[in-house]
Amino acid sequence: MRFRAEPHLPHIFCYFTNALYMNKIISFIMSLVTVILSQNNLPEPPITEKDNGYNTVFTYTVDDGEITVTGVKDVGVSSINIPNTIDGLPVTAVADGAFKNCKKLTTAEISENIQSIGYGVFNGCSSLSTLTIPFIGANCCSETGKICYPFGYIFGKEKYNDSVMVTQYYKYDSSNNVKSSDYYLPLSLKQVEIGGATEIPYSAFYNCHSLQKIILGNKITEIGEFAFSGCVSEIVWNEPTIQTIGKNSFSDYKGSSLTIPDSVKTIEKLGFCDCVYLTELTVPENVTYVDIFAFRGCSGLKSITIEAQIEKLGVNTFYFCTRLQNVIFPKSLKEICSGAFCGCKALEQITIPGSVRTIGINAFENCKNLKSIVLEDPVGWRYYNTTDSGRILGFDECSNPKLMASFISDKYVNYIWEKRY
Repeated sequence: MRFRAEPHLPHIFCYFTNALYMNKIISFIMSLVTVILSQNNLPEPPITEKDNGYNTVFTYTVDDGEITVTGVKDVGVSSINIPNTIDGLPVTAVADGAFKNCKKLTTAEISENIQSIGYGVFNGCSSLSTLTIPFIGANCCSETGKICYPFGYIFGKEKYNDSVMVTQYYKYDSSNNVKSSDYYLPLSLKQVEIGGATEIPYSAFYNCHSLQKIILGNKITEIGEFAFSGCVSEIVWNEPTIQTIGKNSFSDYKGSSLTIPDSVKTIEKLGFCDCVYLTELTVPENVTYVDIFAFRGCSGLKSITIEAQIEKLGVNTFYFCTRLQNVIFPKSLKEICSGAFCGCKALEQITIPGSVRTIGINAFENCKNLKSIVLEDPVGWRYYNTTDSGRILGFDECSNPKLMASFISDKYVNYIWEKRY
């Protein structure tokens, strides 16, 4: 007898139920994954005024409601912009060595609200190419009692790869005593902009010969002695308001081109002396006073245009500008002081405006190639000195350019020339 096996119904039911349950679990998991993935595509929440995003970039401390930036959270950062505020608090300082060894940093900007910048802030920043800072050195040194550190201070004295050593000087006490230090600047640094400063201090960019451009802000009213000595940088004035080029301000500047801002009214003693690579220069019309030795030793200078409505050229103004060939005087000029063009060996001809009344002793001494002096008003000229009363020259003599050149630059060079009528 054969028996037919009946199906085991409870077993089949359990299998079906378990499969259905597993499908639900799988469906739930897939839905959960879809939700999680969709969250990653949502836009980031907006940055609020209080959380301006900078607290994710910088490390900092808070003291008495003010922030000091101490560093960055990622030393591989390529750009830094220190803001006026972080989380609603004012940023007033950058600590010593804050960005040390940020080797990928190429651009850095420090806001005008910053009151102090620490020593060696950018030491080891070997890729830095563009820098904007509010002042030179550690602080705004026009404040009483502050040491006027030079530009190199924020780079420090520690040598690193792709750096260049510069020897700079600074005044370290109220008696203006001077010290020197060797600082290391990145060779990559080509442009520096000074934002809110009113002063470029003593020796600020001394020997910074690797810089290509220095941009000066519109608040600068004073430039210290030797501020640009040894620099070859292009000097760019941003809406300048400066009125005085101070003593030795651009002394020994090594660039080939320089613009004196239209805002300038006074050029003080030795203001541009020994700028041996300058080839031409214009003194703008608002200048009313040019002091002694202002352009002394500018041996590469070939042409000078004086648009300024000055009445007097100071003593030895163009002393030994040995390549000077062309001089254009303003119609306001009344006096050429002693030694003004002494040693200008390349000068061959010059025209003296009719407004001039006095030519000082040795004004054209050692101008060996001067062959022509044209007096626009050739009447009533007299030469004299302390031992010789001289004489008044006739019209025929005064109107002879070759003869006047021989008189003023040679035969009677040690005399005062004066227009009597």
